[in-house]
Amino acid sequence: MMIMTSFWPVVCRIFVGTEGVLGALLNVIVIALIWRKRLSKNVTTYRVGVTVTAFQGALQNTLAALSCQVHLFHYDQYAIVMYGPVAWAPKYVSDILLFLFVMAAFGIWELIPSSCMLQYLALSKPHYSYVRRLFTAYGVCIALIVYSIYTQDRSVLVLAGLGVFPTYSVGYFIFFYCCRQSYQILNALGGIRSERTMQMQRKFFIMIILQAFLPLVILSMPLGLFGVAIITGMAMDLNTLALSFSLWLVPIVQVVIIL
Repeated sequence: MMIMTSFWPVVCRIFVGTEGVLGALLNVIVIALIWRKRLSKNVTTYRVGVTVTAFQGALQNTLAALSCQVHLFHYDQYAIVMYGPVAWAPKYVSDILLFLFVMAAFGIWELIPSSCMLQYLALSKPHYSYVRRLFTAYGVCIALIVYSIYTQDRSVLVLAGLGVFPTYSVGYFIFFYCCRQSYQILNALGGIRSERTMQMQRKFFIMIILQAFLPLVILSMPLGLFGVAIITGMAMDLNTLALSFSLWLVPIVQVVIIL
């Protein structure tokens, strides 16, 4: 494991630890609130969608707080550096937690299609059962996650080209398609459905738009730097910290939108 020197370990512990604790706490609060409320059966898929997003965020931020993990890209190789208690755990424990951490990080964009697919199916396929909608929406996300499991590699080019880019592209393609279709259906149903139902659908639509676009905004700078480094052969080294800090910030922003 590559060890950073100087004051950077302290900076990583403070930033990642704070993001982890805050994000985990906020996401747990959302899960508790969404299940304490008495909601009609018509919004079951909404409740499940919010719960899955919050659980993914809670898992990611909890592991961030325990590991204080950052990435370090050096030309075509990358290392995962941990400054938290997970680093001192038995190897099999740290390996399991590291695997969960990586999957939770990939889940930031691999779970993006779920909420918009749930709304699209609710609007376009009202005869579908709640279970069928959930299986359809999350089946796509599970397929992306399973694919990414088999594309992990210590090479930055392999990780980006076979792991990140394909799942990122597919996830956001489905998102944009479902959002476009949902927007058209919502406009068409404006005078047919009740005002209360339409208001709820519009709020949910705005929420999923923000949950998908804000991660793009937050990650645009570090991912842009990452792309430049791959093209030019630049060693990102400590510049990679911007990507790490941004990744752990995303679940906090997403849960704030829900609140």
